[in-house]
Amino acid sequence: MTKTYVVLLLQLVILAPLVAQGEPQPKLAPTALERSLATAKLMWKMPDGFVSENRAMNYDIAIKAKRVKFEARYAIRVPGPEIKHENKTLVRGTALSEARFMATILNISAGNDAPITWFDPKAASAEFGTPEGATATFAPLADGWQGYKKCMMVGIEKDGAAVYAFFLFDDLAAVDPELRKAFHALRFAAE
Repeated sequence: MTKTYVVLLLQLVILAPLVAQGEPQPKLAPTALERSLATAKLMWKMPDGFVSENRAMNYDIAIKAKRVKFEARYAIRVPGPEIKHENKTLVRGTALSEARFMATILNISAGNDAPITWFDPKAASAEFGTPEGATATFAPLADGWQGYKKCMMVGIEKDGAAVYAFFLFDDLAAVDPELRKAFHALRFAAE
């Protein structure tokens, strides 16, 4: 009788995983974030020591460090369909990038200006997969951005797509290892 139970138990152990798999599950449709990443040819890798944190603001990814007071938020902006306007001046390149960057700073800082520092194109290409990038640091005072003394904003652009990363912290020295991880978590894919 013991042999019968052992044989039945072995069959159950062998067959259970096969039965549990059941029918193949259909692949879920990509999320808005996945579509944005693919359209902009971006790669996202969750850095170690972080958890997802999104308060439904106008950004796509938000993460919070587990051991220190540090949060990173990423906004991905992909180009929409081109609309032709007659009698309109076409603005693109650095002038448009700087205007969008400054408008974002003014929104988050509740109207306070901050100097923008443009990255060296070679360094930006190596670190972010694009030569176009800039940074600025300011106090985040607008609704939904309080709770931190500083916001370091990084903007990178490529082929009409733009990414804005917001690193929120109180003391830069205290969050340096986490900042370094989050700083390179989102970059343009190599072509």
